[in-house]
Amino acid sequence: MTDTASKIGAELIDPAFYGRFGPPHEQWTELRRTAPVSLIEAAGYPPFWAITKHADIFEVSTRPDAFLNEPGIVLLPEARANRNTIRLVFWACRLS
Repeated sequence: MTDTASKIGAELIDPAFYGRFGPPHEQWTELRRTAPVSLIEAAGYPPFWAITKHADIFEVSTRPDAFLNEPGIVLLPEARANRNTIRLVFWACRLS
């Protein structure tokens, strides 16, 4: 994980951050600039890949043979996650 991704990770998925500051546009912009494909490991959440550039998102979305996006785009804290819960934000591939 890059330094940028490690500093930004929790802000991408923390409901309290969204509630207080709104969507983390600055953080997404920084990831696009410095680490467009990032493994995010935020405390209390399962690891996920953040794919932040349009071309990469397009590639992932057209390659179901290589990338998994099921059953939906949801990321829950590990305490609430179960084996049927997707582990991604925006577009990300499964780590297994």
